[in-house]
Amino acid sequence: MLSRVAENLFWIARSIERADNVARLIDMSRRMVTLPNESGRPLTNEWSSILIAAGASGTFEGDLDTASREDAIEHLVADPANPSSIYNCIKNARENARAIRFGLTTEVWNSLNSTWNELPAQISLLRQRRSYLAEFVDWV
Repeated sequence: MLSRVAENLFWIARSIERADNVARLIDMSRRMVTLPNESGRPLTNEWSSILIAAGASGTFEGDLDTASREDAIEHLVADPANPSSIYNCIKNARENARAIRFGLTTEVWNSLNSTWNELPAQISLLRQRRSYLAEFVDWV
C-alpha cells in the first residue's frame, strides 16, 4: 500500500512539473519570436522548436516547419492526443491524487482539484484572446 501511495505521489509531482515546464517553454517561445534574428526580422519557426523540445512533435498533426503559433499553442496546451499537453498533465496529476486522496492533505487536494476545475475556463480565455497567453502561462 505504501509503495502505491509513493508511486502516485511521484506521478503527481512529475505531471505538475511537466505542465510547468511546457508552460515555461511556451513563455520562452512567446518572447523569442519578438526578438530579431541576424537579418533583423523576427524568428518565424520558433514554435516548431518548442514542439520538438516538449516532446510533442510526434503527436502534432501538421508540418513542423510551418507550425503556426495558434496550432502549436493549441497542441501544447489543450490537445487530448498530446500526452505532454498541459491539459493532460493536470488531468493525470488529479487522477493520481484522486487515487490516494486519503494520503493527501486537504490543501493539496483542493489545489489540484480547483486547478482542474478552472482549466477549461482558462483554455477558453486563451482561445478567445491571443493576448491572454502571458496570463495563462503565469496561471499554470
